[in-house]
Amino acid sequence: MSFICKALRNFVVRKGNKRFLMTCGQPQGGRLSAVLCDLYYSDLDRTHLREFQNDGDLLIRVVDDYLFITADLNRAARYVINQMPFFSLSLPFAEGTKNILVQ
Repeated sequence: MSFICKALRNFVVRKGNKRFLMTCGQPQGGRLSAVLCDLYYSDLDRTHLREFQNDGDLLIRVVDDYLFITADLNRAARYVINQMPFFSLSLPFAEGTKNILVQ
């Protein structure tokens, strides 16, 4: 745990001969970014997306991209509209609906 705290508090950015200490956040691609991303999305999977993980549907996550496949239009709409705001995620409407067949 001390490694994680140290890595979060001691990220130095160099530009030329100047050094800057980052005081907030973790850069994408930093030593911990993949681990923190996986912890964040694993918690999302476990706490808010459990209802979409069943035998009738398919929910796949690769890093921070999700693919939800269902034959039920209502479940697809519920997934897009109700689940994503929990973690301050957004989805452009056209992106999320381009594969939804409306009859």
